[in-house]
Amino acid sequence: MLTGAVQEVAGDGFEAEASPDGRQIVYVDGTSREIRVAGVQGDSPRTIFRTVDGEIVASVHWLPGGNRIGYLRGKDGEAAAAIETRDVSGGDPRHVMDTTSESIAFTADAHVLYTEKDRDTGQSVSLWMAALERQTGAAAGAPAKLAVWQGVVSTGGLTASADGRRVAFTKTFSQADVHVLALQGDGALRRLTTDTLIDWPTGWSLDGSSFFFVSNRNGRLQAFRQGTAEETPEPLAAGDGHVRSPQVTADGKWIVYLELATKPGTARVMRMPSGGGPAEQVLALASSVATSTVGYWAAAPGAAGTGARSMPDIRCPRLASSCVVAEMRTDAAGKNRVVLSAFDPAGGRPHEVAELAAAIPGLTFWDVSPDGSMVASGEFDWGGGDRITVERLGKGEKRTIQLRDFKNVSDIAWAADGRSLFATANTVRGGQLLRVSLDGSARLLRTFESLNLANPRPSPDGRSLLVGVVEANSNAWIIER
Repeated sequence: MLTGAVQEVAGDGFEAEASPDGRQIVYVDGTSREIRVAGVQGDSPRTIFRTVDGEIVASVHWLPGGNRIGYLRGKDGEAAAAIETRDVSGGDPRHVMDTTSESIAFTADAHVLYTEKDRDTGQSVSLWMAALERQTGAAAGAPAKLAVWQGVVSTGGLTASADGRRVAFTKTFSQADVHVLALQGDGALRRLTTDTLIDWPTGWSLDGSSFFFVSNRNGRLQAFRQGTAEETPEPLAAGDGHVRSPQVTADGKWIVYLELATKPGTARVMRMPSGGGPAEQVLALASSVATSTVGYWAAAPGAAGTGARSMPDIRCPRLASSCVVAEMRTDAAGKNRVVLSAFDPAGGRPHEVAELAAAIPGLTFWDVSPDGSMVASGEFDWGGGDRITVERLGKGEKRTIQLRDFKNVSDIAWAADGRSLFATANTVRGGQLLRVSLDGSARLLRTFESLNLANPRPSPDGRSLLVGVVEANSNAWIIER
């Protein structure tokens, strides 16, 4: 503090906090899977808790007295999390409560402060407080709601002052809009949707005169169609839960989409006549439908919202008679799998055609080639994410495309001619839009400063590209209890 000198205390970690007596620190390791305690100089680090595969921990803090640690624990990329405490040696674990919180804090008067997200829309956050037993760290009474913040998609860095009377945190507001980028000529970029909430592009009409997207402008995600020269969208489908992935079939007869329950467990593939009419079920699915976060590349326990992707998901290739559905399944050993099945949108039974490697399904991206013969897939990874796997559906033939010069790929889409891929990459400075050849060479098409990208969708004639552009702002706040 006096000299400005900086000393590294751990080469692999974040979210450090000093103990009440100032003699130790607790922090989360760089993989978000271990809680470590060390001396204040980083000396003698020891792991006091490690999660099982597929789970992560976050928002680790000391409880009053310095004898226990509290933290969030959840499955990576899913909304549900749990507040837990355990003693400083790693023993005596106590479950406090289940939550959708992204950040928690503990006060000197033995309370836990935490946030809850709106489970249906992900567009509001509430602040709660619950009393704890001083000795055990277990819950000691019903929680109380302290505040509600509309339009907030994420909160973080929740901390309490020493006397527990003031709370500091960050509030993040975010919106995603559909833009169209000219791939020829001047490369003009034009914004197509104009609300201030979430809009994700999902596909084009067969003639390229209109596009499909989903939006939470009316609450839950619903499907819309809008002409590229129009400003007002046409509502298409609104289910009891979220509607995802509207797109037209290759014969132009149907609009196929997913209807997801607001709670994980059930989903349906639906179809409706492209000219309008009642919707009907094509397939019933039993996959997990946990929604990825708007900032899915920084997944944390409790993360929820109306993100660009979720499982299950569907693709209806422009030149193929079948559509493909991707479902997340968990085997008896608890390992996640993403299974691809082809189905006839007119009502044919699905049959498995491929399985994607997916350590964290919320970070998995994929797309099917225009003729329906191949799938390209990958998984976002900070500092990595530079490999794309191409597989011939139903054949099991795979090859890996190792990207050159670019990392952090977050999404892909086959070009209209099936000879290359479009990819989005997210960096600490913003988003990148790439064109990737099947030999791994990549060309930067455009850089988006301070913005992130998702859901690239090329037009049928290959001249334009839809892309979701995400803009967010985050500020620090303090409130009094």
